[in-house]
Amino acid sequence: MSLSVLSEKSVLVIFAYSPTGLGHLRVTDALYEGLPETVSPILLGSQDKAIGALHRFMSIHPLTRALFEWVQQGFIQYILTFIYIYFLHSRTKLLYQQLVTIIDERLIIPDTIVVVATHFGLAHQLAHIKEKIMEKKNIRILLFVQVTDDSPQPIWYIPESDMTFVPSIHTKEKLDTFRKNFRLPKIPMAVTPYPLSPSFSKQLSVEKHHNRVEQVTLESKAYIHIAFPIPGAAVGTTFIT
Repeated sequence: MSLSVLSEKSVLVIFAYSPTGLGHLRVTDALYEGLPETVSPILLGSQDKAIGALHRFMSIHPLTRALFEWVQQGFIQYILTFIYIYFLHSRTKLLYQQLVTIIDERLIIPDTIVVVATHFGLAHQLAHIKEKIMEKKNIRILLFVQVTDDSPQPIWYIPESDMTFVPSIHTKEKLDTFRKNFRLPKIPMAVTPYPLSPSFSKQLSVEKHHNRVEQVTLESKAYIHIAFPIPGAAVGTTFIT
């Protein structure tokens, strides 16, 4: 399917993301920047403070992080996965209102909404309310899930997904095994590399190039900007202060 279809006025593109991890944001930005200029997508970030607080609680402190890594192993991870999914499904009221408001405020009511979810939390919540919104608004909703963790986690399996993109065959096989073990509906999955921002293939502007040169010139007193990204792939490593 050509991306030009997304430029049609009858199609609305929504990116559902959560600011709880650098990987989610990076992938969302890459997909966003990769769209044609004629497409005007909407960014829908998670507004549920409870989910963000839970993520921080399990990620920041060494003890809770160790506990979080322990429960991601063995059969207990499956039990907690279904508990967490139930928790997500019970907190969809705000997200439902947001989507309905987005639809109602459009000058042209879309026939189709293409939702790209780069976070499993919002993906599960959207999947839970998708049918309800389609019936209420008489529109079609397509849910595409971009898995941003190459360490296979069963929480990434969303049975209502119209297409799930995974970064490796290993992750695809693990998610498929999870599906078979619990007899979940089969969903289409495609193995694709992580999306990269098109800006990496473009030359820097004269101003930005000059700024980079200034930072690495010994005689210059320009500030050197250094970024230390700590993505999901670094989970389990020692934090640096």
